[in-house]
Amino acid sequence: MKTWLNFGAALALVCSAAGAEPLVRVSISPESRVKAEAGGAARELRQGEWVEFGVEIENAAGITAPLSVDSAQFLTQPGEGRWLRAELVPDAPLSGKETESRKLRLWSRDAGVRSAVLNFNAGQGTQDLGFRSDVLLSFKSAAISDAEFAARRSQAGRWFEKFRGLLMTAPSEQQDAIMAACIDAHTKWFAVEKPDIAAALDFAERMRALDAAAPVRQAETCVLKGRVLDEQTGLPTPARVWVKGSDGIFRHARGFADNATLSNKPVLPLVFAGVGVSYALPFFYADGEFTVDVPPGRTEVILERGFEHPLVRETVDVQPGEARKVTLRSRRFLDMKKLGWVSGDTHIHWAKNHWSEDEDIALLKLVQRAEDLRVANNLTLKHHTGPQNFTAPAQFPMGPIPGLCDAEYHAQMAEEYRNEEFYGHIILLNIKRLIEPISTGFMGGPPHFWDWPPNTHAIREARAQGGISIEAHGLGANNDAPVNVAQGLSDSIDQLAPDDYYRFLDCGFHLPISNGSDHPARVAGCCRVYVKTELPFSYQRWCDGLKAGRTFTTSGPLLFLSVNGKDIGDVLDVAPGTPLKIIARAVSRHPLGVLQIISNGRLLGEK
Repeated sequence: MKTWLNFGAALALVCSAAGAEPLVRVSISPESRVKAEAGGAARELRQGEWVEFGVEIENAAGITAPLSVDSAQFLTQPGEGRWLRAELVPDAPLSGKETESRKLRLWSRDAGVRSAVLNFNAGQGTQDLGFRSDVLLSFKSAAISDAEFAARRSQAGRWFEKFRGLLMTAPSEQQDAIMAACIDAHTKWFAVEKPDIAAALDFAERMRALDAAAPVRQAETCVLKGRVLDEQTGLPTPARVWVKGSDGIFRHARGFADNATLSNKPVLPLVFAGVGVSYALPFFYADGEFTVDVPPGRTEVILERGFEHPLVRETVDVQPGEARKVTLRSRRFLDMKKLGWVSGDTHIHWAKNHWSEDEDIALLKLVQRAEDLRVANNLTLKHHTGPQNFTAPAQFPMGPIPGLCDAEYHAQMAEEYRNEEFYGHIILLNIKRLIEPISTGFMGGPPHFWDWPPNTHAIREARAQGGISIEAHGLGANNDAPVNVAQGLSDSIDQLAPDDYYRFLDCGFHLPISNGSDHPARVAGCCRVYVKTELPFSYQRWCDGLKAGRTFTTSGPLLFLSVNGKDIGDVLDVAPGTPLKIIARAVSRHPLGVLQIISNGRLLGEK
């Protein structure tokens, strides 16, 4: 027997202020036009609490669509002036009867007099043409007491500890929201002596909405045994696998579950704040086979292999005590390498999650192929702080990694050269030997902590070895990256804010872009660069293509662009007024949102 968490819905504290008079009267004309007007209910709220009002509905059209309420003042909307949350109860379609009612629950983040325009509609096209579906209401919101605020802070602490535990042990589809709530808990409640009341209450309400009673139930363990096959070869293949149990929790297979490098990642904002919190990855890596324990019931299994394979889903209904077999097969929907586009991660440190210890290099081979990451650059760095002093990863000297390179995949030892105080971090690829001192300034360690030599020394040494240099993290504390770019010393730039990149372009610099995960901070290959490479593929040609600017970066969609027949990285020399024929295409294993073409900061088109 095994204990499984089963998450139910949280109970909200609702204060009833409903009386004989409604807050709003809604009328729907025979033409299905919605009109709203204020009722006579007292418009009193209490900061940080839910208050319930009545809504009367006259439905002359007899429609059965859902009634919705919206407002620019809702905290779920972008922009300024947001202070309110609202819920219509029940959240169900109208009955079609001539008259009925709903409850409108309102929650105020702020104290004092506040106004909101509420818009009621029953679907697209039902809004009144004269804006009579809008109703302006002013409320008086009583301030929360000091004692109640202290109680909310104490409750927030309990939620934080609960959610931190869930992050580390029970990944679910709510994980991103739970992670955001944990970060807010620290920054808005615990990292400040006097929290901002409005911001803290907003956080507490989001935490309450996420909170769930967690009853436990006993169930006999089921076992899921899986195989992962390449459909084209019929052979077992490494892959990511997601297994979601009937309780909504993602579970890890037995094989690598105890390896934190493969199963956990740090919550970076909390780590940087001195709070060591990691989250369990919702997926696990499988080397062709896997065995995972699940609770009985409907179980979803998903196969994922990089950006060029579709997600493969299989749903099984496992019975108590059953051992069920499942086989997943994957085939590329687009072979980018055959088109000359070779994926790569410029920034991997194949080390354990605490960074200071080398990870088994054989596991990099597994992960690289599971992520279908053609090129993996394993960067040696030097780190010096009070508790940590190390040079890692250092499994091999600079150059190709033995046993990890073949016609399809390549792994290379390379270097991250760092200065924290002024110059920033740079990535040095395709070098033949490590460039000393690896780090300068405080990170360089005793006895002198000198900011010498500058990064330009390492860049010129890398070029003398036939290598290339990439600005790793933004512009550098002293804005050295722009100086390097102006001197032609930066061959590419990683992890840069779009506005900063546009400023380089506006200055006339033809600056390639690339990208990397900075593993173990993030999952290897989660963001990557595709490089147009002359065939047959080689690491040297991949670096040459990157330096030439034949690149695009992505966290999923595969991008194609041509302008008057010229490809990515080409220079187009045309006279003013020349028509430009732009062809853009995006292919993705996930549904796409919007594809935009932007020139000089201006949107030319989107689809």
